Amino acid sequence: MDRPFKLGKKAARHDRRNILFRDILTQQAVPDTYSVDPTVPPVMGGNDRVGDCVMVCLYNILRQITWKNQAKLLQLTDDQIVQEYLDRTNGHDVGMNINDALNWLTNVGWIFPDGTTYTIAGYAQVDFTNPDELKLAASGHLGLVTGVELPDNWSAAFANNTRVPWTDTSQPPDNHEGHCMYLEGYDPTYITFDTWGGYEPATWAWGKLYMDECFYVLPPVGSYQDPFVSLDALHAAQEAIP
Repeated sequence: MDRPFKLGKKAARHDRRNILFRDILTQQAVPDTYSVDPTVPPVMGGNDRVGDCVMVCLYNILRQITWKNQAKLLQLTDDQIVQEYLDRTNGHDVGMNINDALNWLTNVGWIFPDGTTYTIAGYAQVDFTNPDELKLAASGHLGLVTGVELPDNWSAAFANNTRVPWTDTSQPPDNHEGHCMYLEGYDPTYITFDTWGGYEPATWAWGKLYMDECFYVLPPVGSYQDPFVSLDALHAAQEAIP
């Protein structure tokens, strides 16, 4: 089957040192629907040419943070995103591990062409098998970094230059088909991912079967803060990391 886009998420690494989202959560009322600010549109980011899906997802998160803090819409070209990806992978199109990429964004940061360094305060692991926890994390106004192991027929949703929702759960996850997507919202029927330059809905059953990792991103200290999260609990959790 023809593959119109590229994949590039390396196998999930479930690090026991990861902070758990449920340990820093304060809000318990689960919104029925949520979507991030549509002012920040999807980007391809070169993911039709190389497997830089993890970098594109991090770019989406930084754009949402910057828009909320400064009403500033970050603008990189696809080539600039691809170059940052290749800088992280020593010039080889070999994909990235989400955990490693989030650690880099936390501890080093993404230096943009104008010299500005964009970082995050950290991240927390979300239990994506728990729908309520996933909804609470997603509705924290920044969306989520999610990893999936796609089924072999994933590209059927994009046949003939169209997009139809991912609904087919007849095939098993394929650990050679790893992909990283920005989870931008949900409603009772669909989870909506921002991927490959557009919005791609998937049923909750599809998400439960094919998602294999999910992370909540913490904005930089002093910037927008999610009211659902306890900063005191976050600091305690960070100090407890071995």
